[in-house]
Amino acid sequence: MTLRFVDGPMPTTQAVLDYVRQRLAHAIGRFEPQIATIEVRIADVNGPRGGIDKECRILASIPHRSPVIVAEQAGGFYEAIDLASHKLKRAVGKVIDRRKRG
Repeated sequence: MTLRFVDGPMPTTQAVLDYVRQRLAHAIGRFEPQIATIEVRIADVNGPRGGIDKECRILASIPHRSPVIVAEQAGGFYEAIDLASHKLKRAVGKVIDRRKRG
């Protein structure tokens, strides 16, 4: 599996990158052999205006299936990463379970 980070207008810190790797390993560990690539985008949607505007968007490519895309917004980057990772785990699980059944 290939993991790519796509920076927006502001560069992603090493601490955030390490946290994303850790959360994704925990969330999709058992599905990793079936996933070709994961692309993660982290952005501050509203910039200096503040608010619940930190977004984590994750795209998982599974061979012979449509890509799985999830996005979550929260007040902080780490919370958005947690929410998106959890959502990705459920979404990928559904796609792979469907694949096994039919």
